[in-house]
Amino acid sequence: YFDHIDPVTGAHGYEYINFRDSCLYVGENIISIGHDEDKNWHAIDWWMHSKPHHDAMLNAEYDLAGMAVNGIIGVMHFCNLK
Repeated sequence: YFDHIDPVTGAHGYEYINFRDSCLYVGENIISIGHDEDKNWHAIDWWMHSKPHHDAMLNAEYDLAGMAVNGIIGVMHFCNLK
């Protein structure tokens, strides 16, 4: 599946990461990426040109962020520490 919410469990994607118990609130950006040569650049560029994704990336309230690209899926998680 490709969504912020698991269709089977109803869990949000960020619920599967280790820092969730340390975060006051969290956020997530996801993207389906084609076969571009530079998938990391493509993901960041697309998110920066999408207002809600851009706002999440530049939200000064987040203390931690992590990004991964695997195959055709890119994800970025954000955390505001407790």
